[in-house]
Formats: sequence, structure tokens, C-alpha cells
Amino acid sequence: PEQVRGYCGNGAQWSLRIRYSQEPRLMGTAGAIKKVEHLLSDGPFVVLSGDGLHDVDLSALYAFHRQKKSMATMVLKAIDARFEYGVTMADGDGRITRFLEKPSWGDVFSNKVNTGIYLFEPEINASYDFGHELWPKLLRLKKPIYAWEWKGYWCDVGNLSEYRRAQADSLTGQVGINIPPGAVLKAPCVIGKGSVIDDGCVIGPCTVIGERARISPKAVLKNCIIGSEGHINEDITVYEAAVLNIRQ
Repeated sequence: PEQVRGYCGNGAQWSLRIRYSQEPRLMGTAGAIKKVEHLLSDGPFVVLSGDGLHDVDLSALYAFHRQKKSMATMVLKAIDARFEYGVTMADGDGRITRFLEKPSWGDVFSNKVNTGIYLFEPEINASYDFGHELWPKLLRLKKPIYAWEWKGYWCDVGNLSEYRRAQADSLTGQVGINIPPGAVLKAPCVIGKGSVIDDGCVIGPCTVIGERARISPKAVLKNCIIGSEGHINEDITVYEAAVLNIRQ
């Protein structure tokens, strides 16, 4: 939790307001939501699995949820072969008709898996036990629960193999996230924690950049030292120089 707080802070850098709910021991999805239910009573709320990388369009998800007058909407993703996830079947209108958590191969009835992304109405907290049996119970009670298929990117990064794949997908532009095409790094070079290297930069060789420095687009640095919190402006070339906490 300290690493998350240290990186995200209060969320201001993304124009967000972040609140943290600390758990002395892990309480699972149900317990985590129960702990903050007092914050979730004003309207529909989204639950996102923390170990998924995706570019899901939440606005489109919300529009679908409202159109169907759904109590609970689950985001599905069609996958090729791996079935260590819950699989779901829905009718032509998107209403969920069957759900099974992490089935064996013999039980597989759909290639559409649960991504761990949900949109709920606040009455879920007040009226139902938010636990492992929530979805089967809502299905038995014939409540309006729907599935919305996402055709964009989704990757469960819960194991090392998928984590590596997600990194490669991010770098090659397969994920709809804002990552610049990249800088060219020529070894040897050292870049300090928290420094930002913008699009089109060429860094190295024999270059040292301190912590929290900002290297603006198309800057070229060779055989030089940039001090901590230093700032190199756009399209500047620095060669065999030391820039220590001053602007160029």
C-alpha cells in the first residue's frame, strides 16, 4: 500500500481525487466494497480488478447499463484458450443466463470470460450479500443482470508471463493508453527515479540523469550530467556538459 500511495498520491496529477481504504488484513472483493459502502450510495459505481491492464470505455459501459436498466453489469472479454477465469453466457439482449467461476475444461460453455470489471446500482450493497455467490444469487432471483462485451484490450497481469506480455503490448501500442512512441537510450546511461523522458529524445551514451528531472521532446543528451530536478527544454542538444538544477 505504501508504494501505491507514494506513486498515486492524492490523484491531482491526473485531475482525480483519490481516497484510500486501508485493510489490516485482506478482506477480498466483498469485504473491500463493504468497507466503503458509505461512499457508494449516491449512484451507480464501478468495481475494477487491480491486476488487469485494459482500455475499457467506461462511458460506453455506463450507457449500456442505463439503457438496459441493469442492476449489475459485468464486462466480458472473448479469449482464445485459457479458462482460469469465470465464464459467462448471455442471451441476444445481453442478459446473463449462466455463470461459472473458473470451470474445468469439461465444464466450459463459453469463450467469454469475466474481466473483474463491474458496474453496480447502489441497491446491491443494501439488499444483497456482496460475496462469491452474488452473481448466481441474482441470476436465481431473475434480477436484471447484464453482460457487456469489450472488444478492445484486456490482459490479466496476475502472473509473470502475462505481466511481460502486457509490458510488450504497451510498448508496441496495442493498449489504448497514452505512452509516447519513445526515446532512444544508448548505453551506458543512468536515469534517476521519477525522471520523465519525453517523445523523440535521444539519451546517451555516457549520460547520467538525476531524480525527478524532465527531458522535453526531441532533446539530445550525450556525454553529460543532468542534475536532480533539472529541466531540458524541447529540441535542445546537450553535449559534454553538466546541467545542475538550472533551466536550459
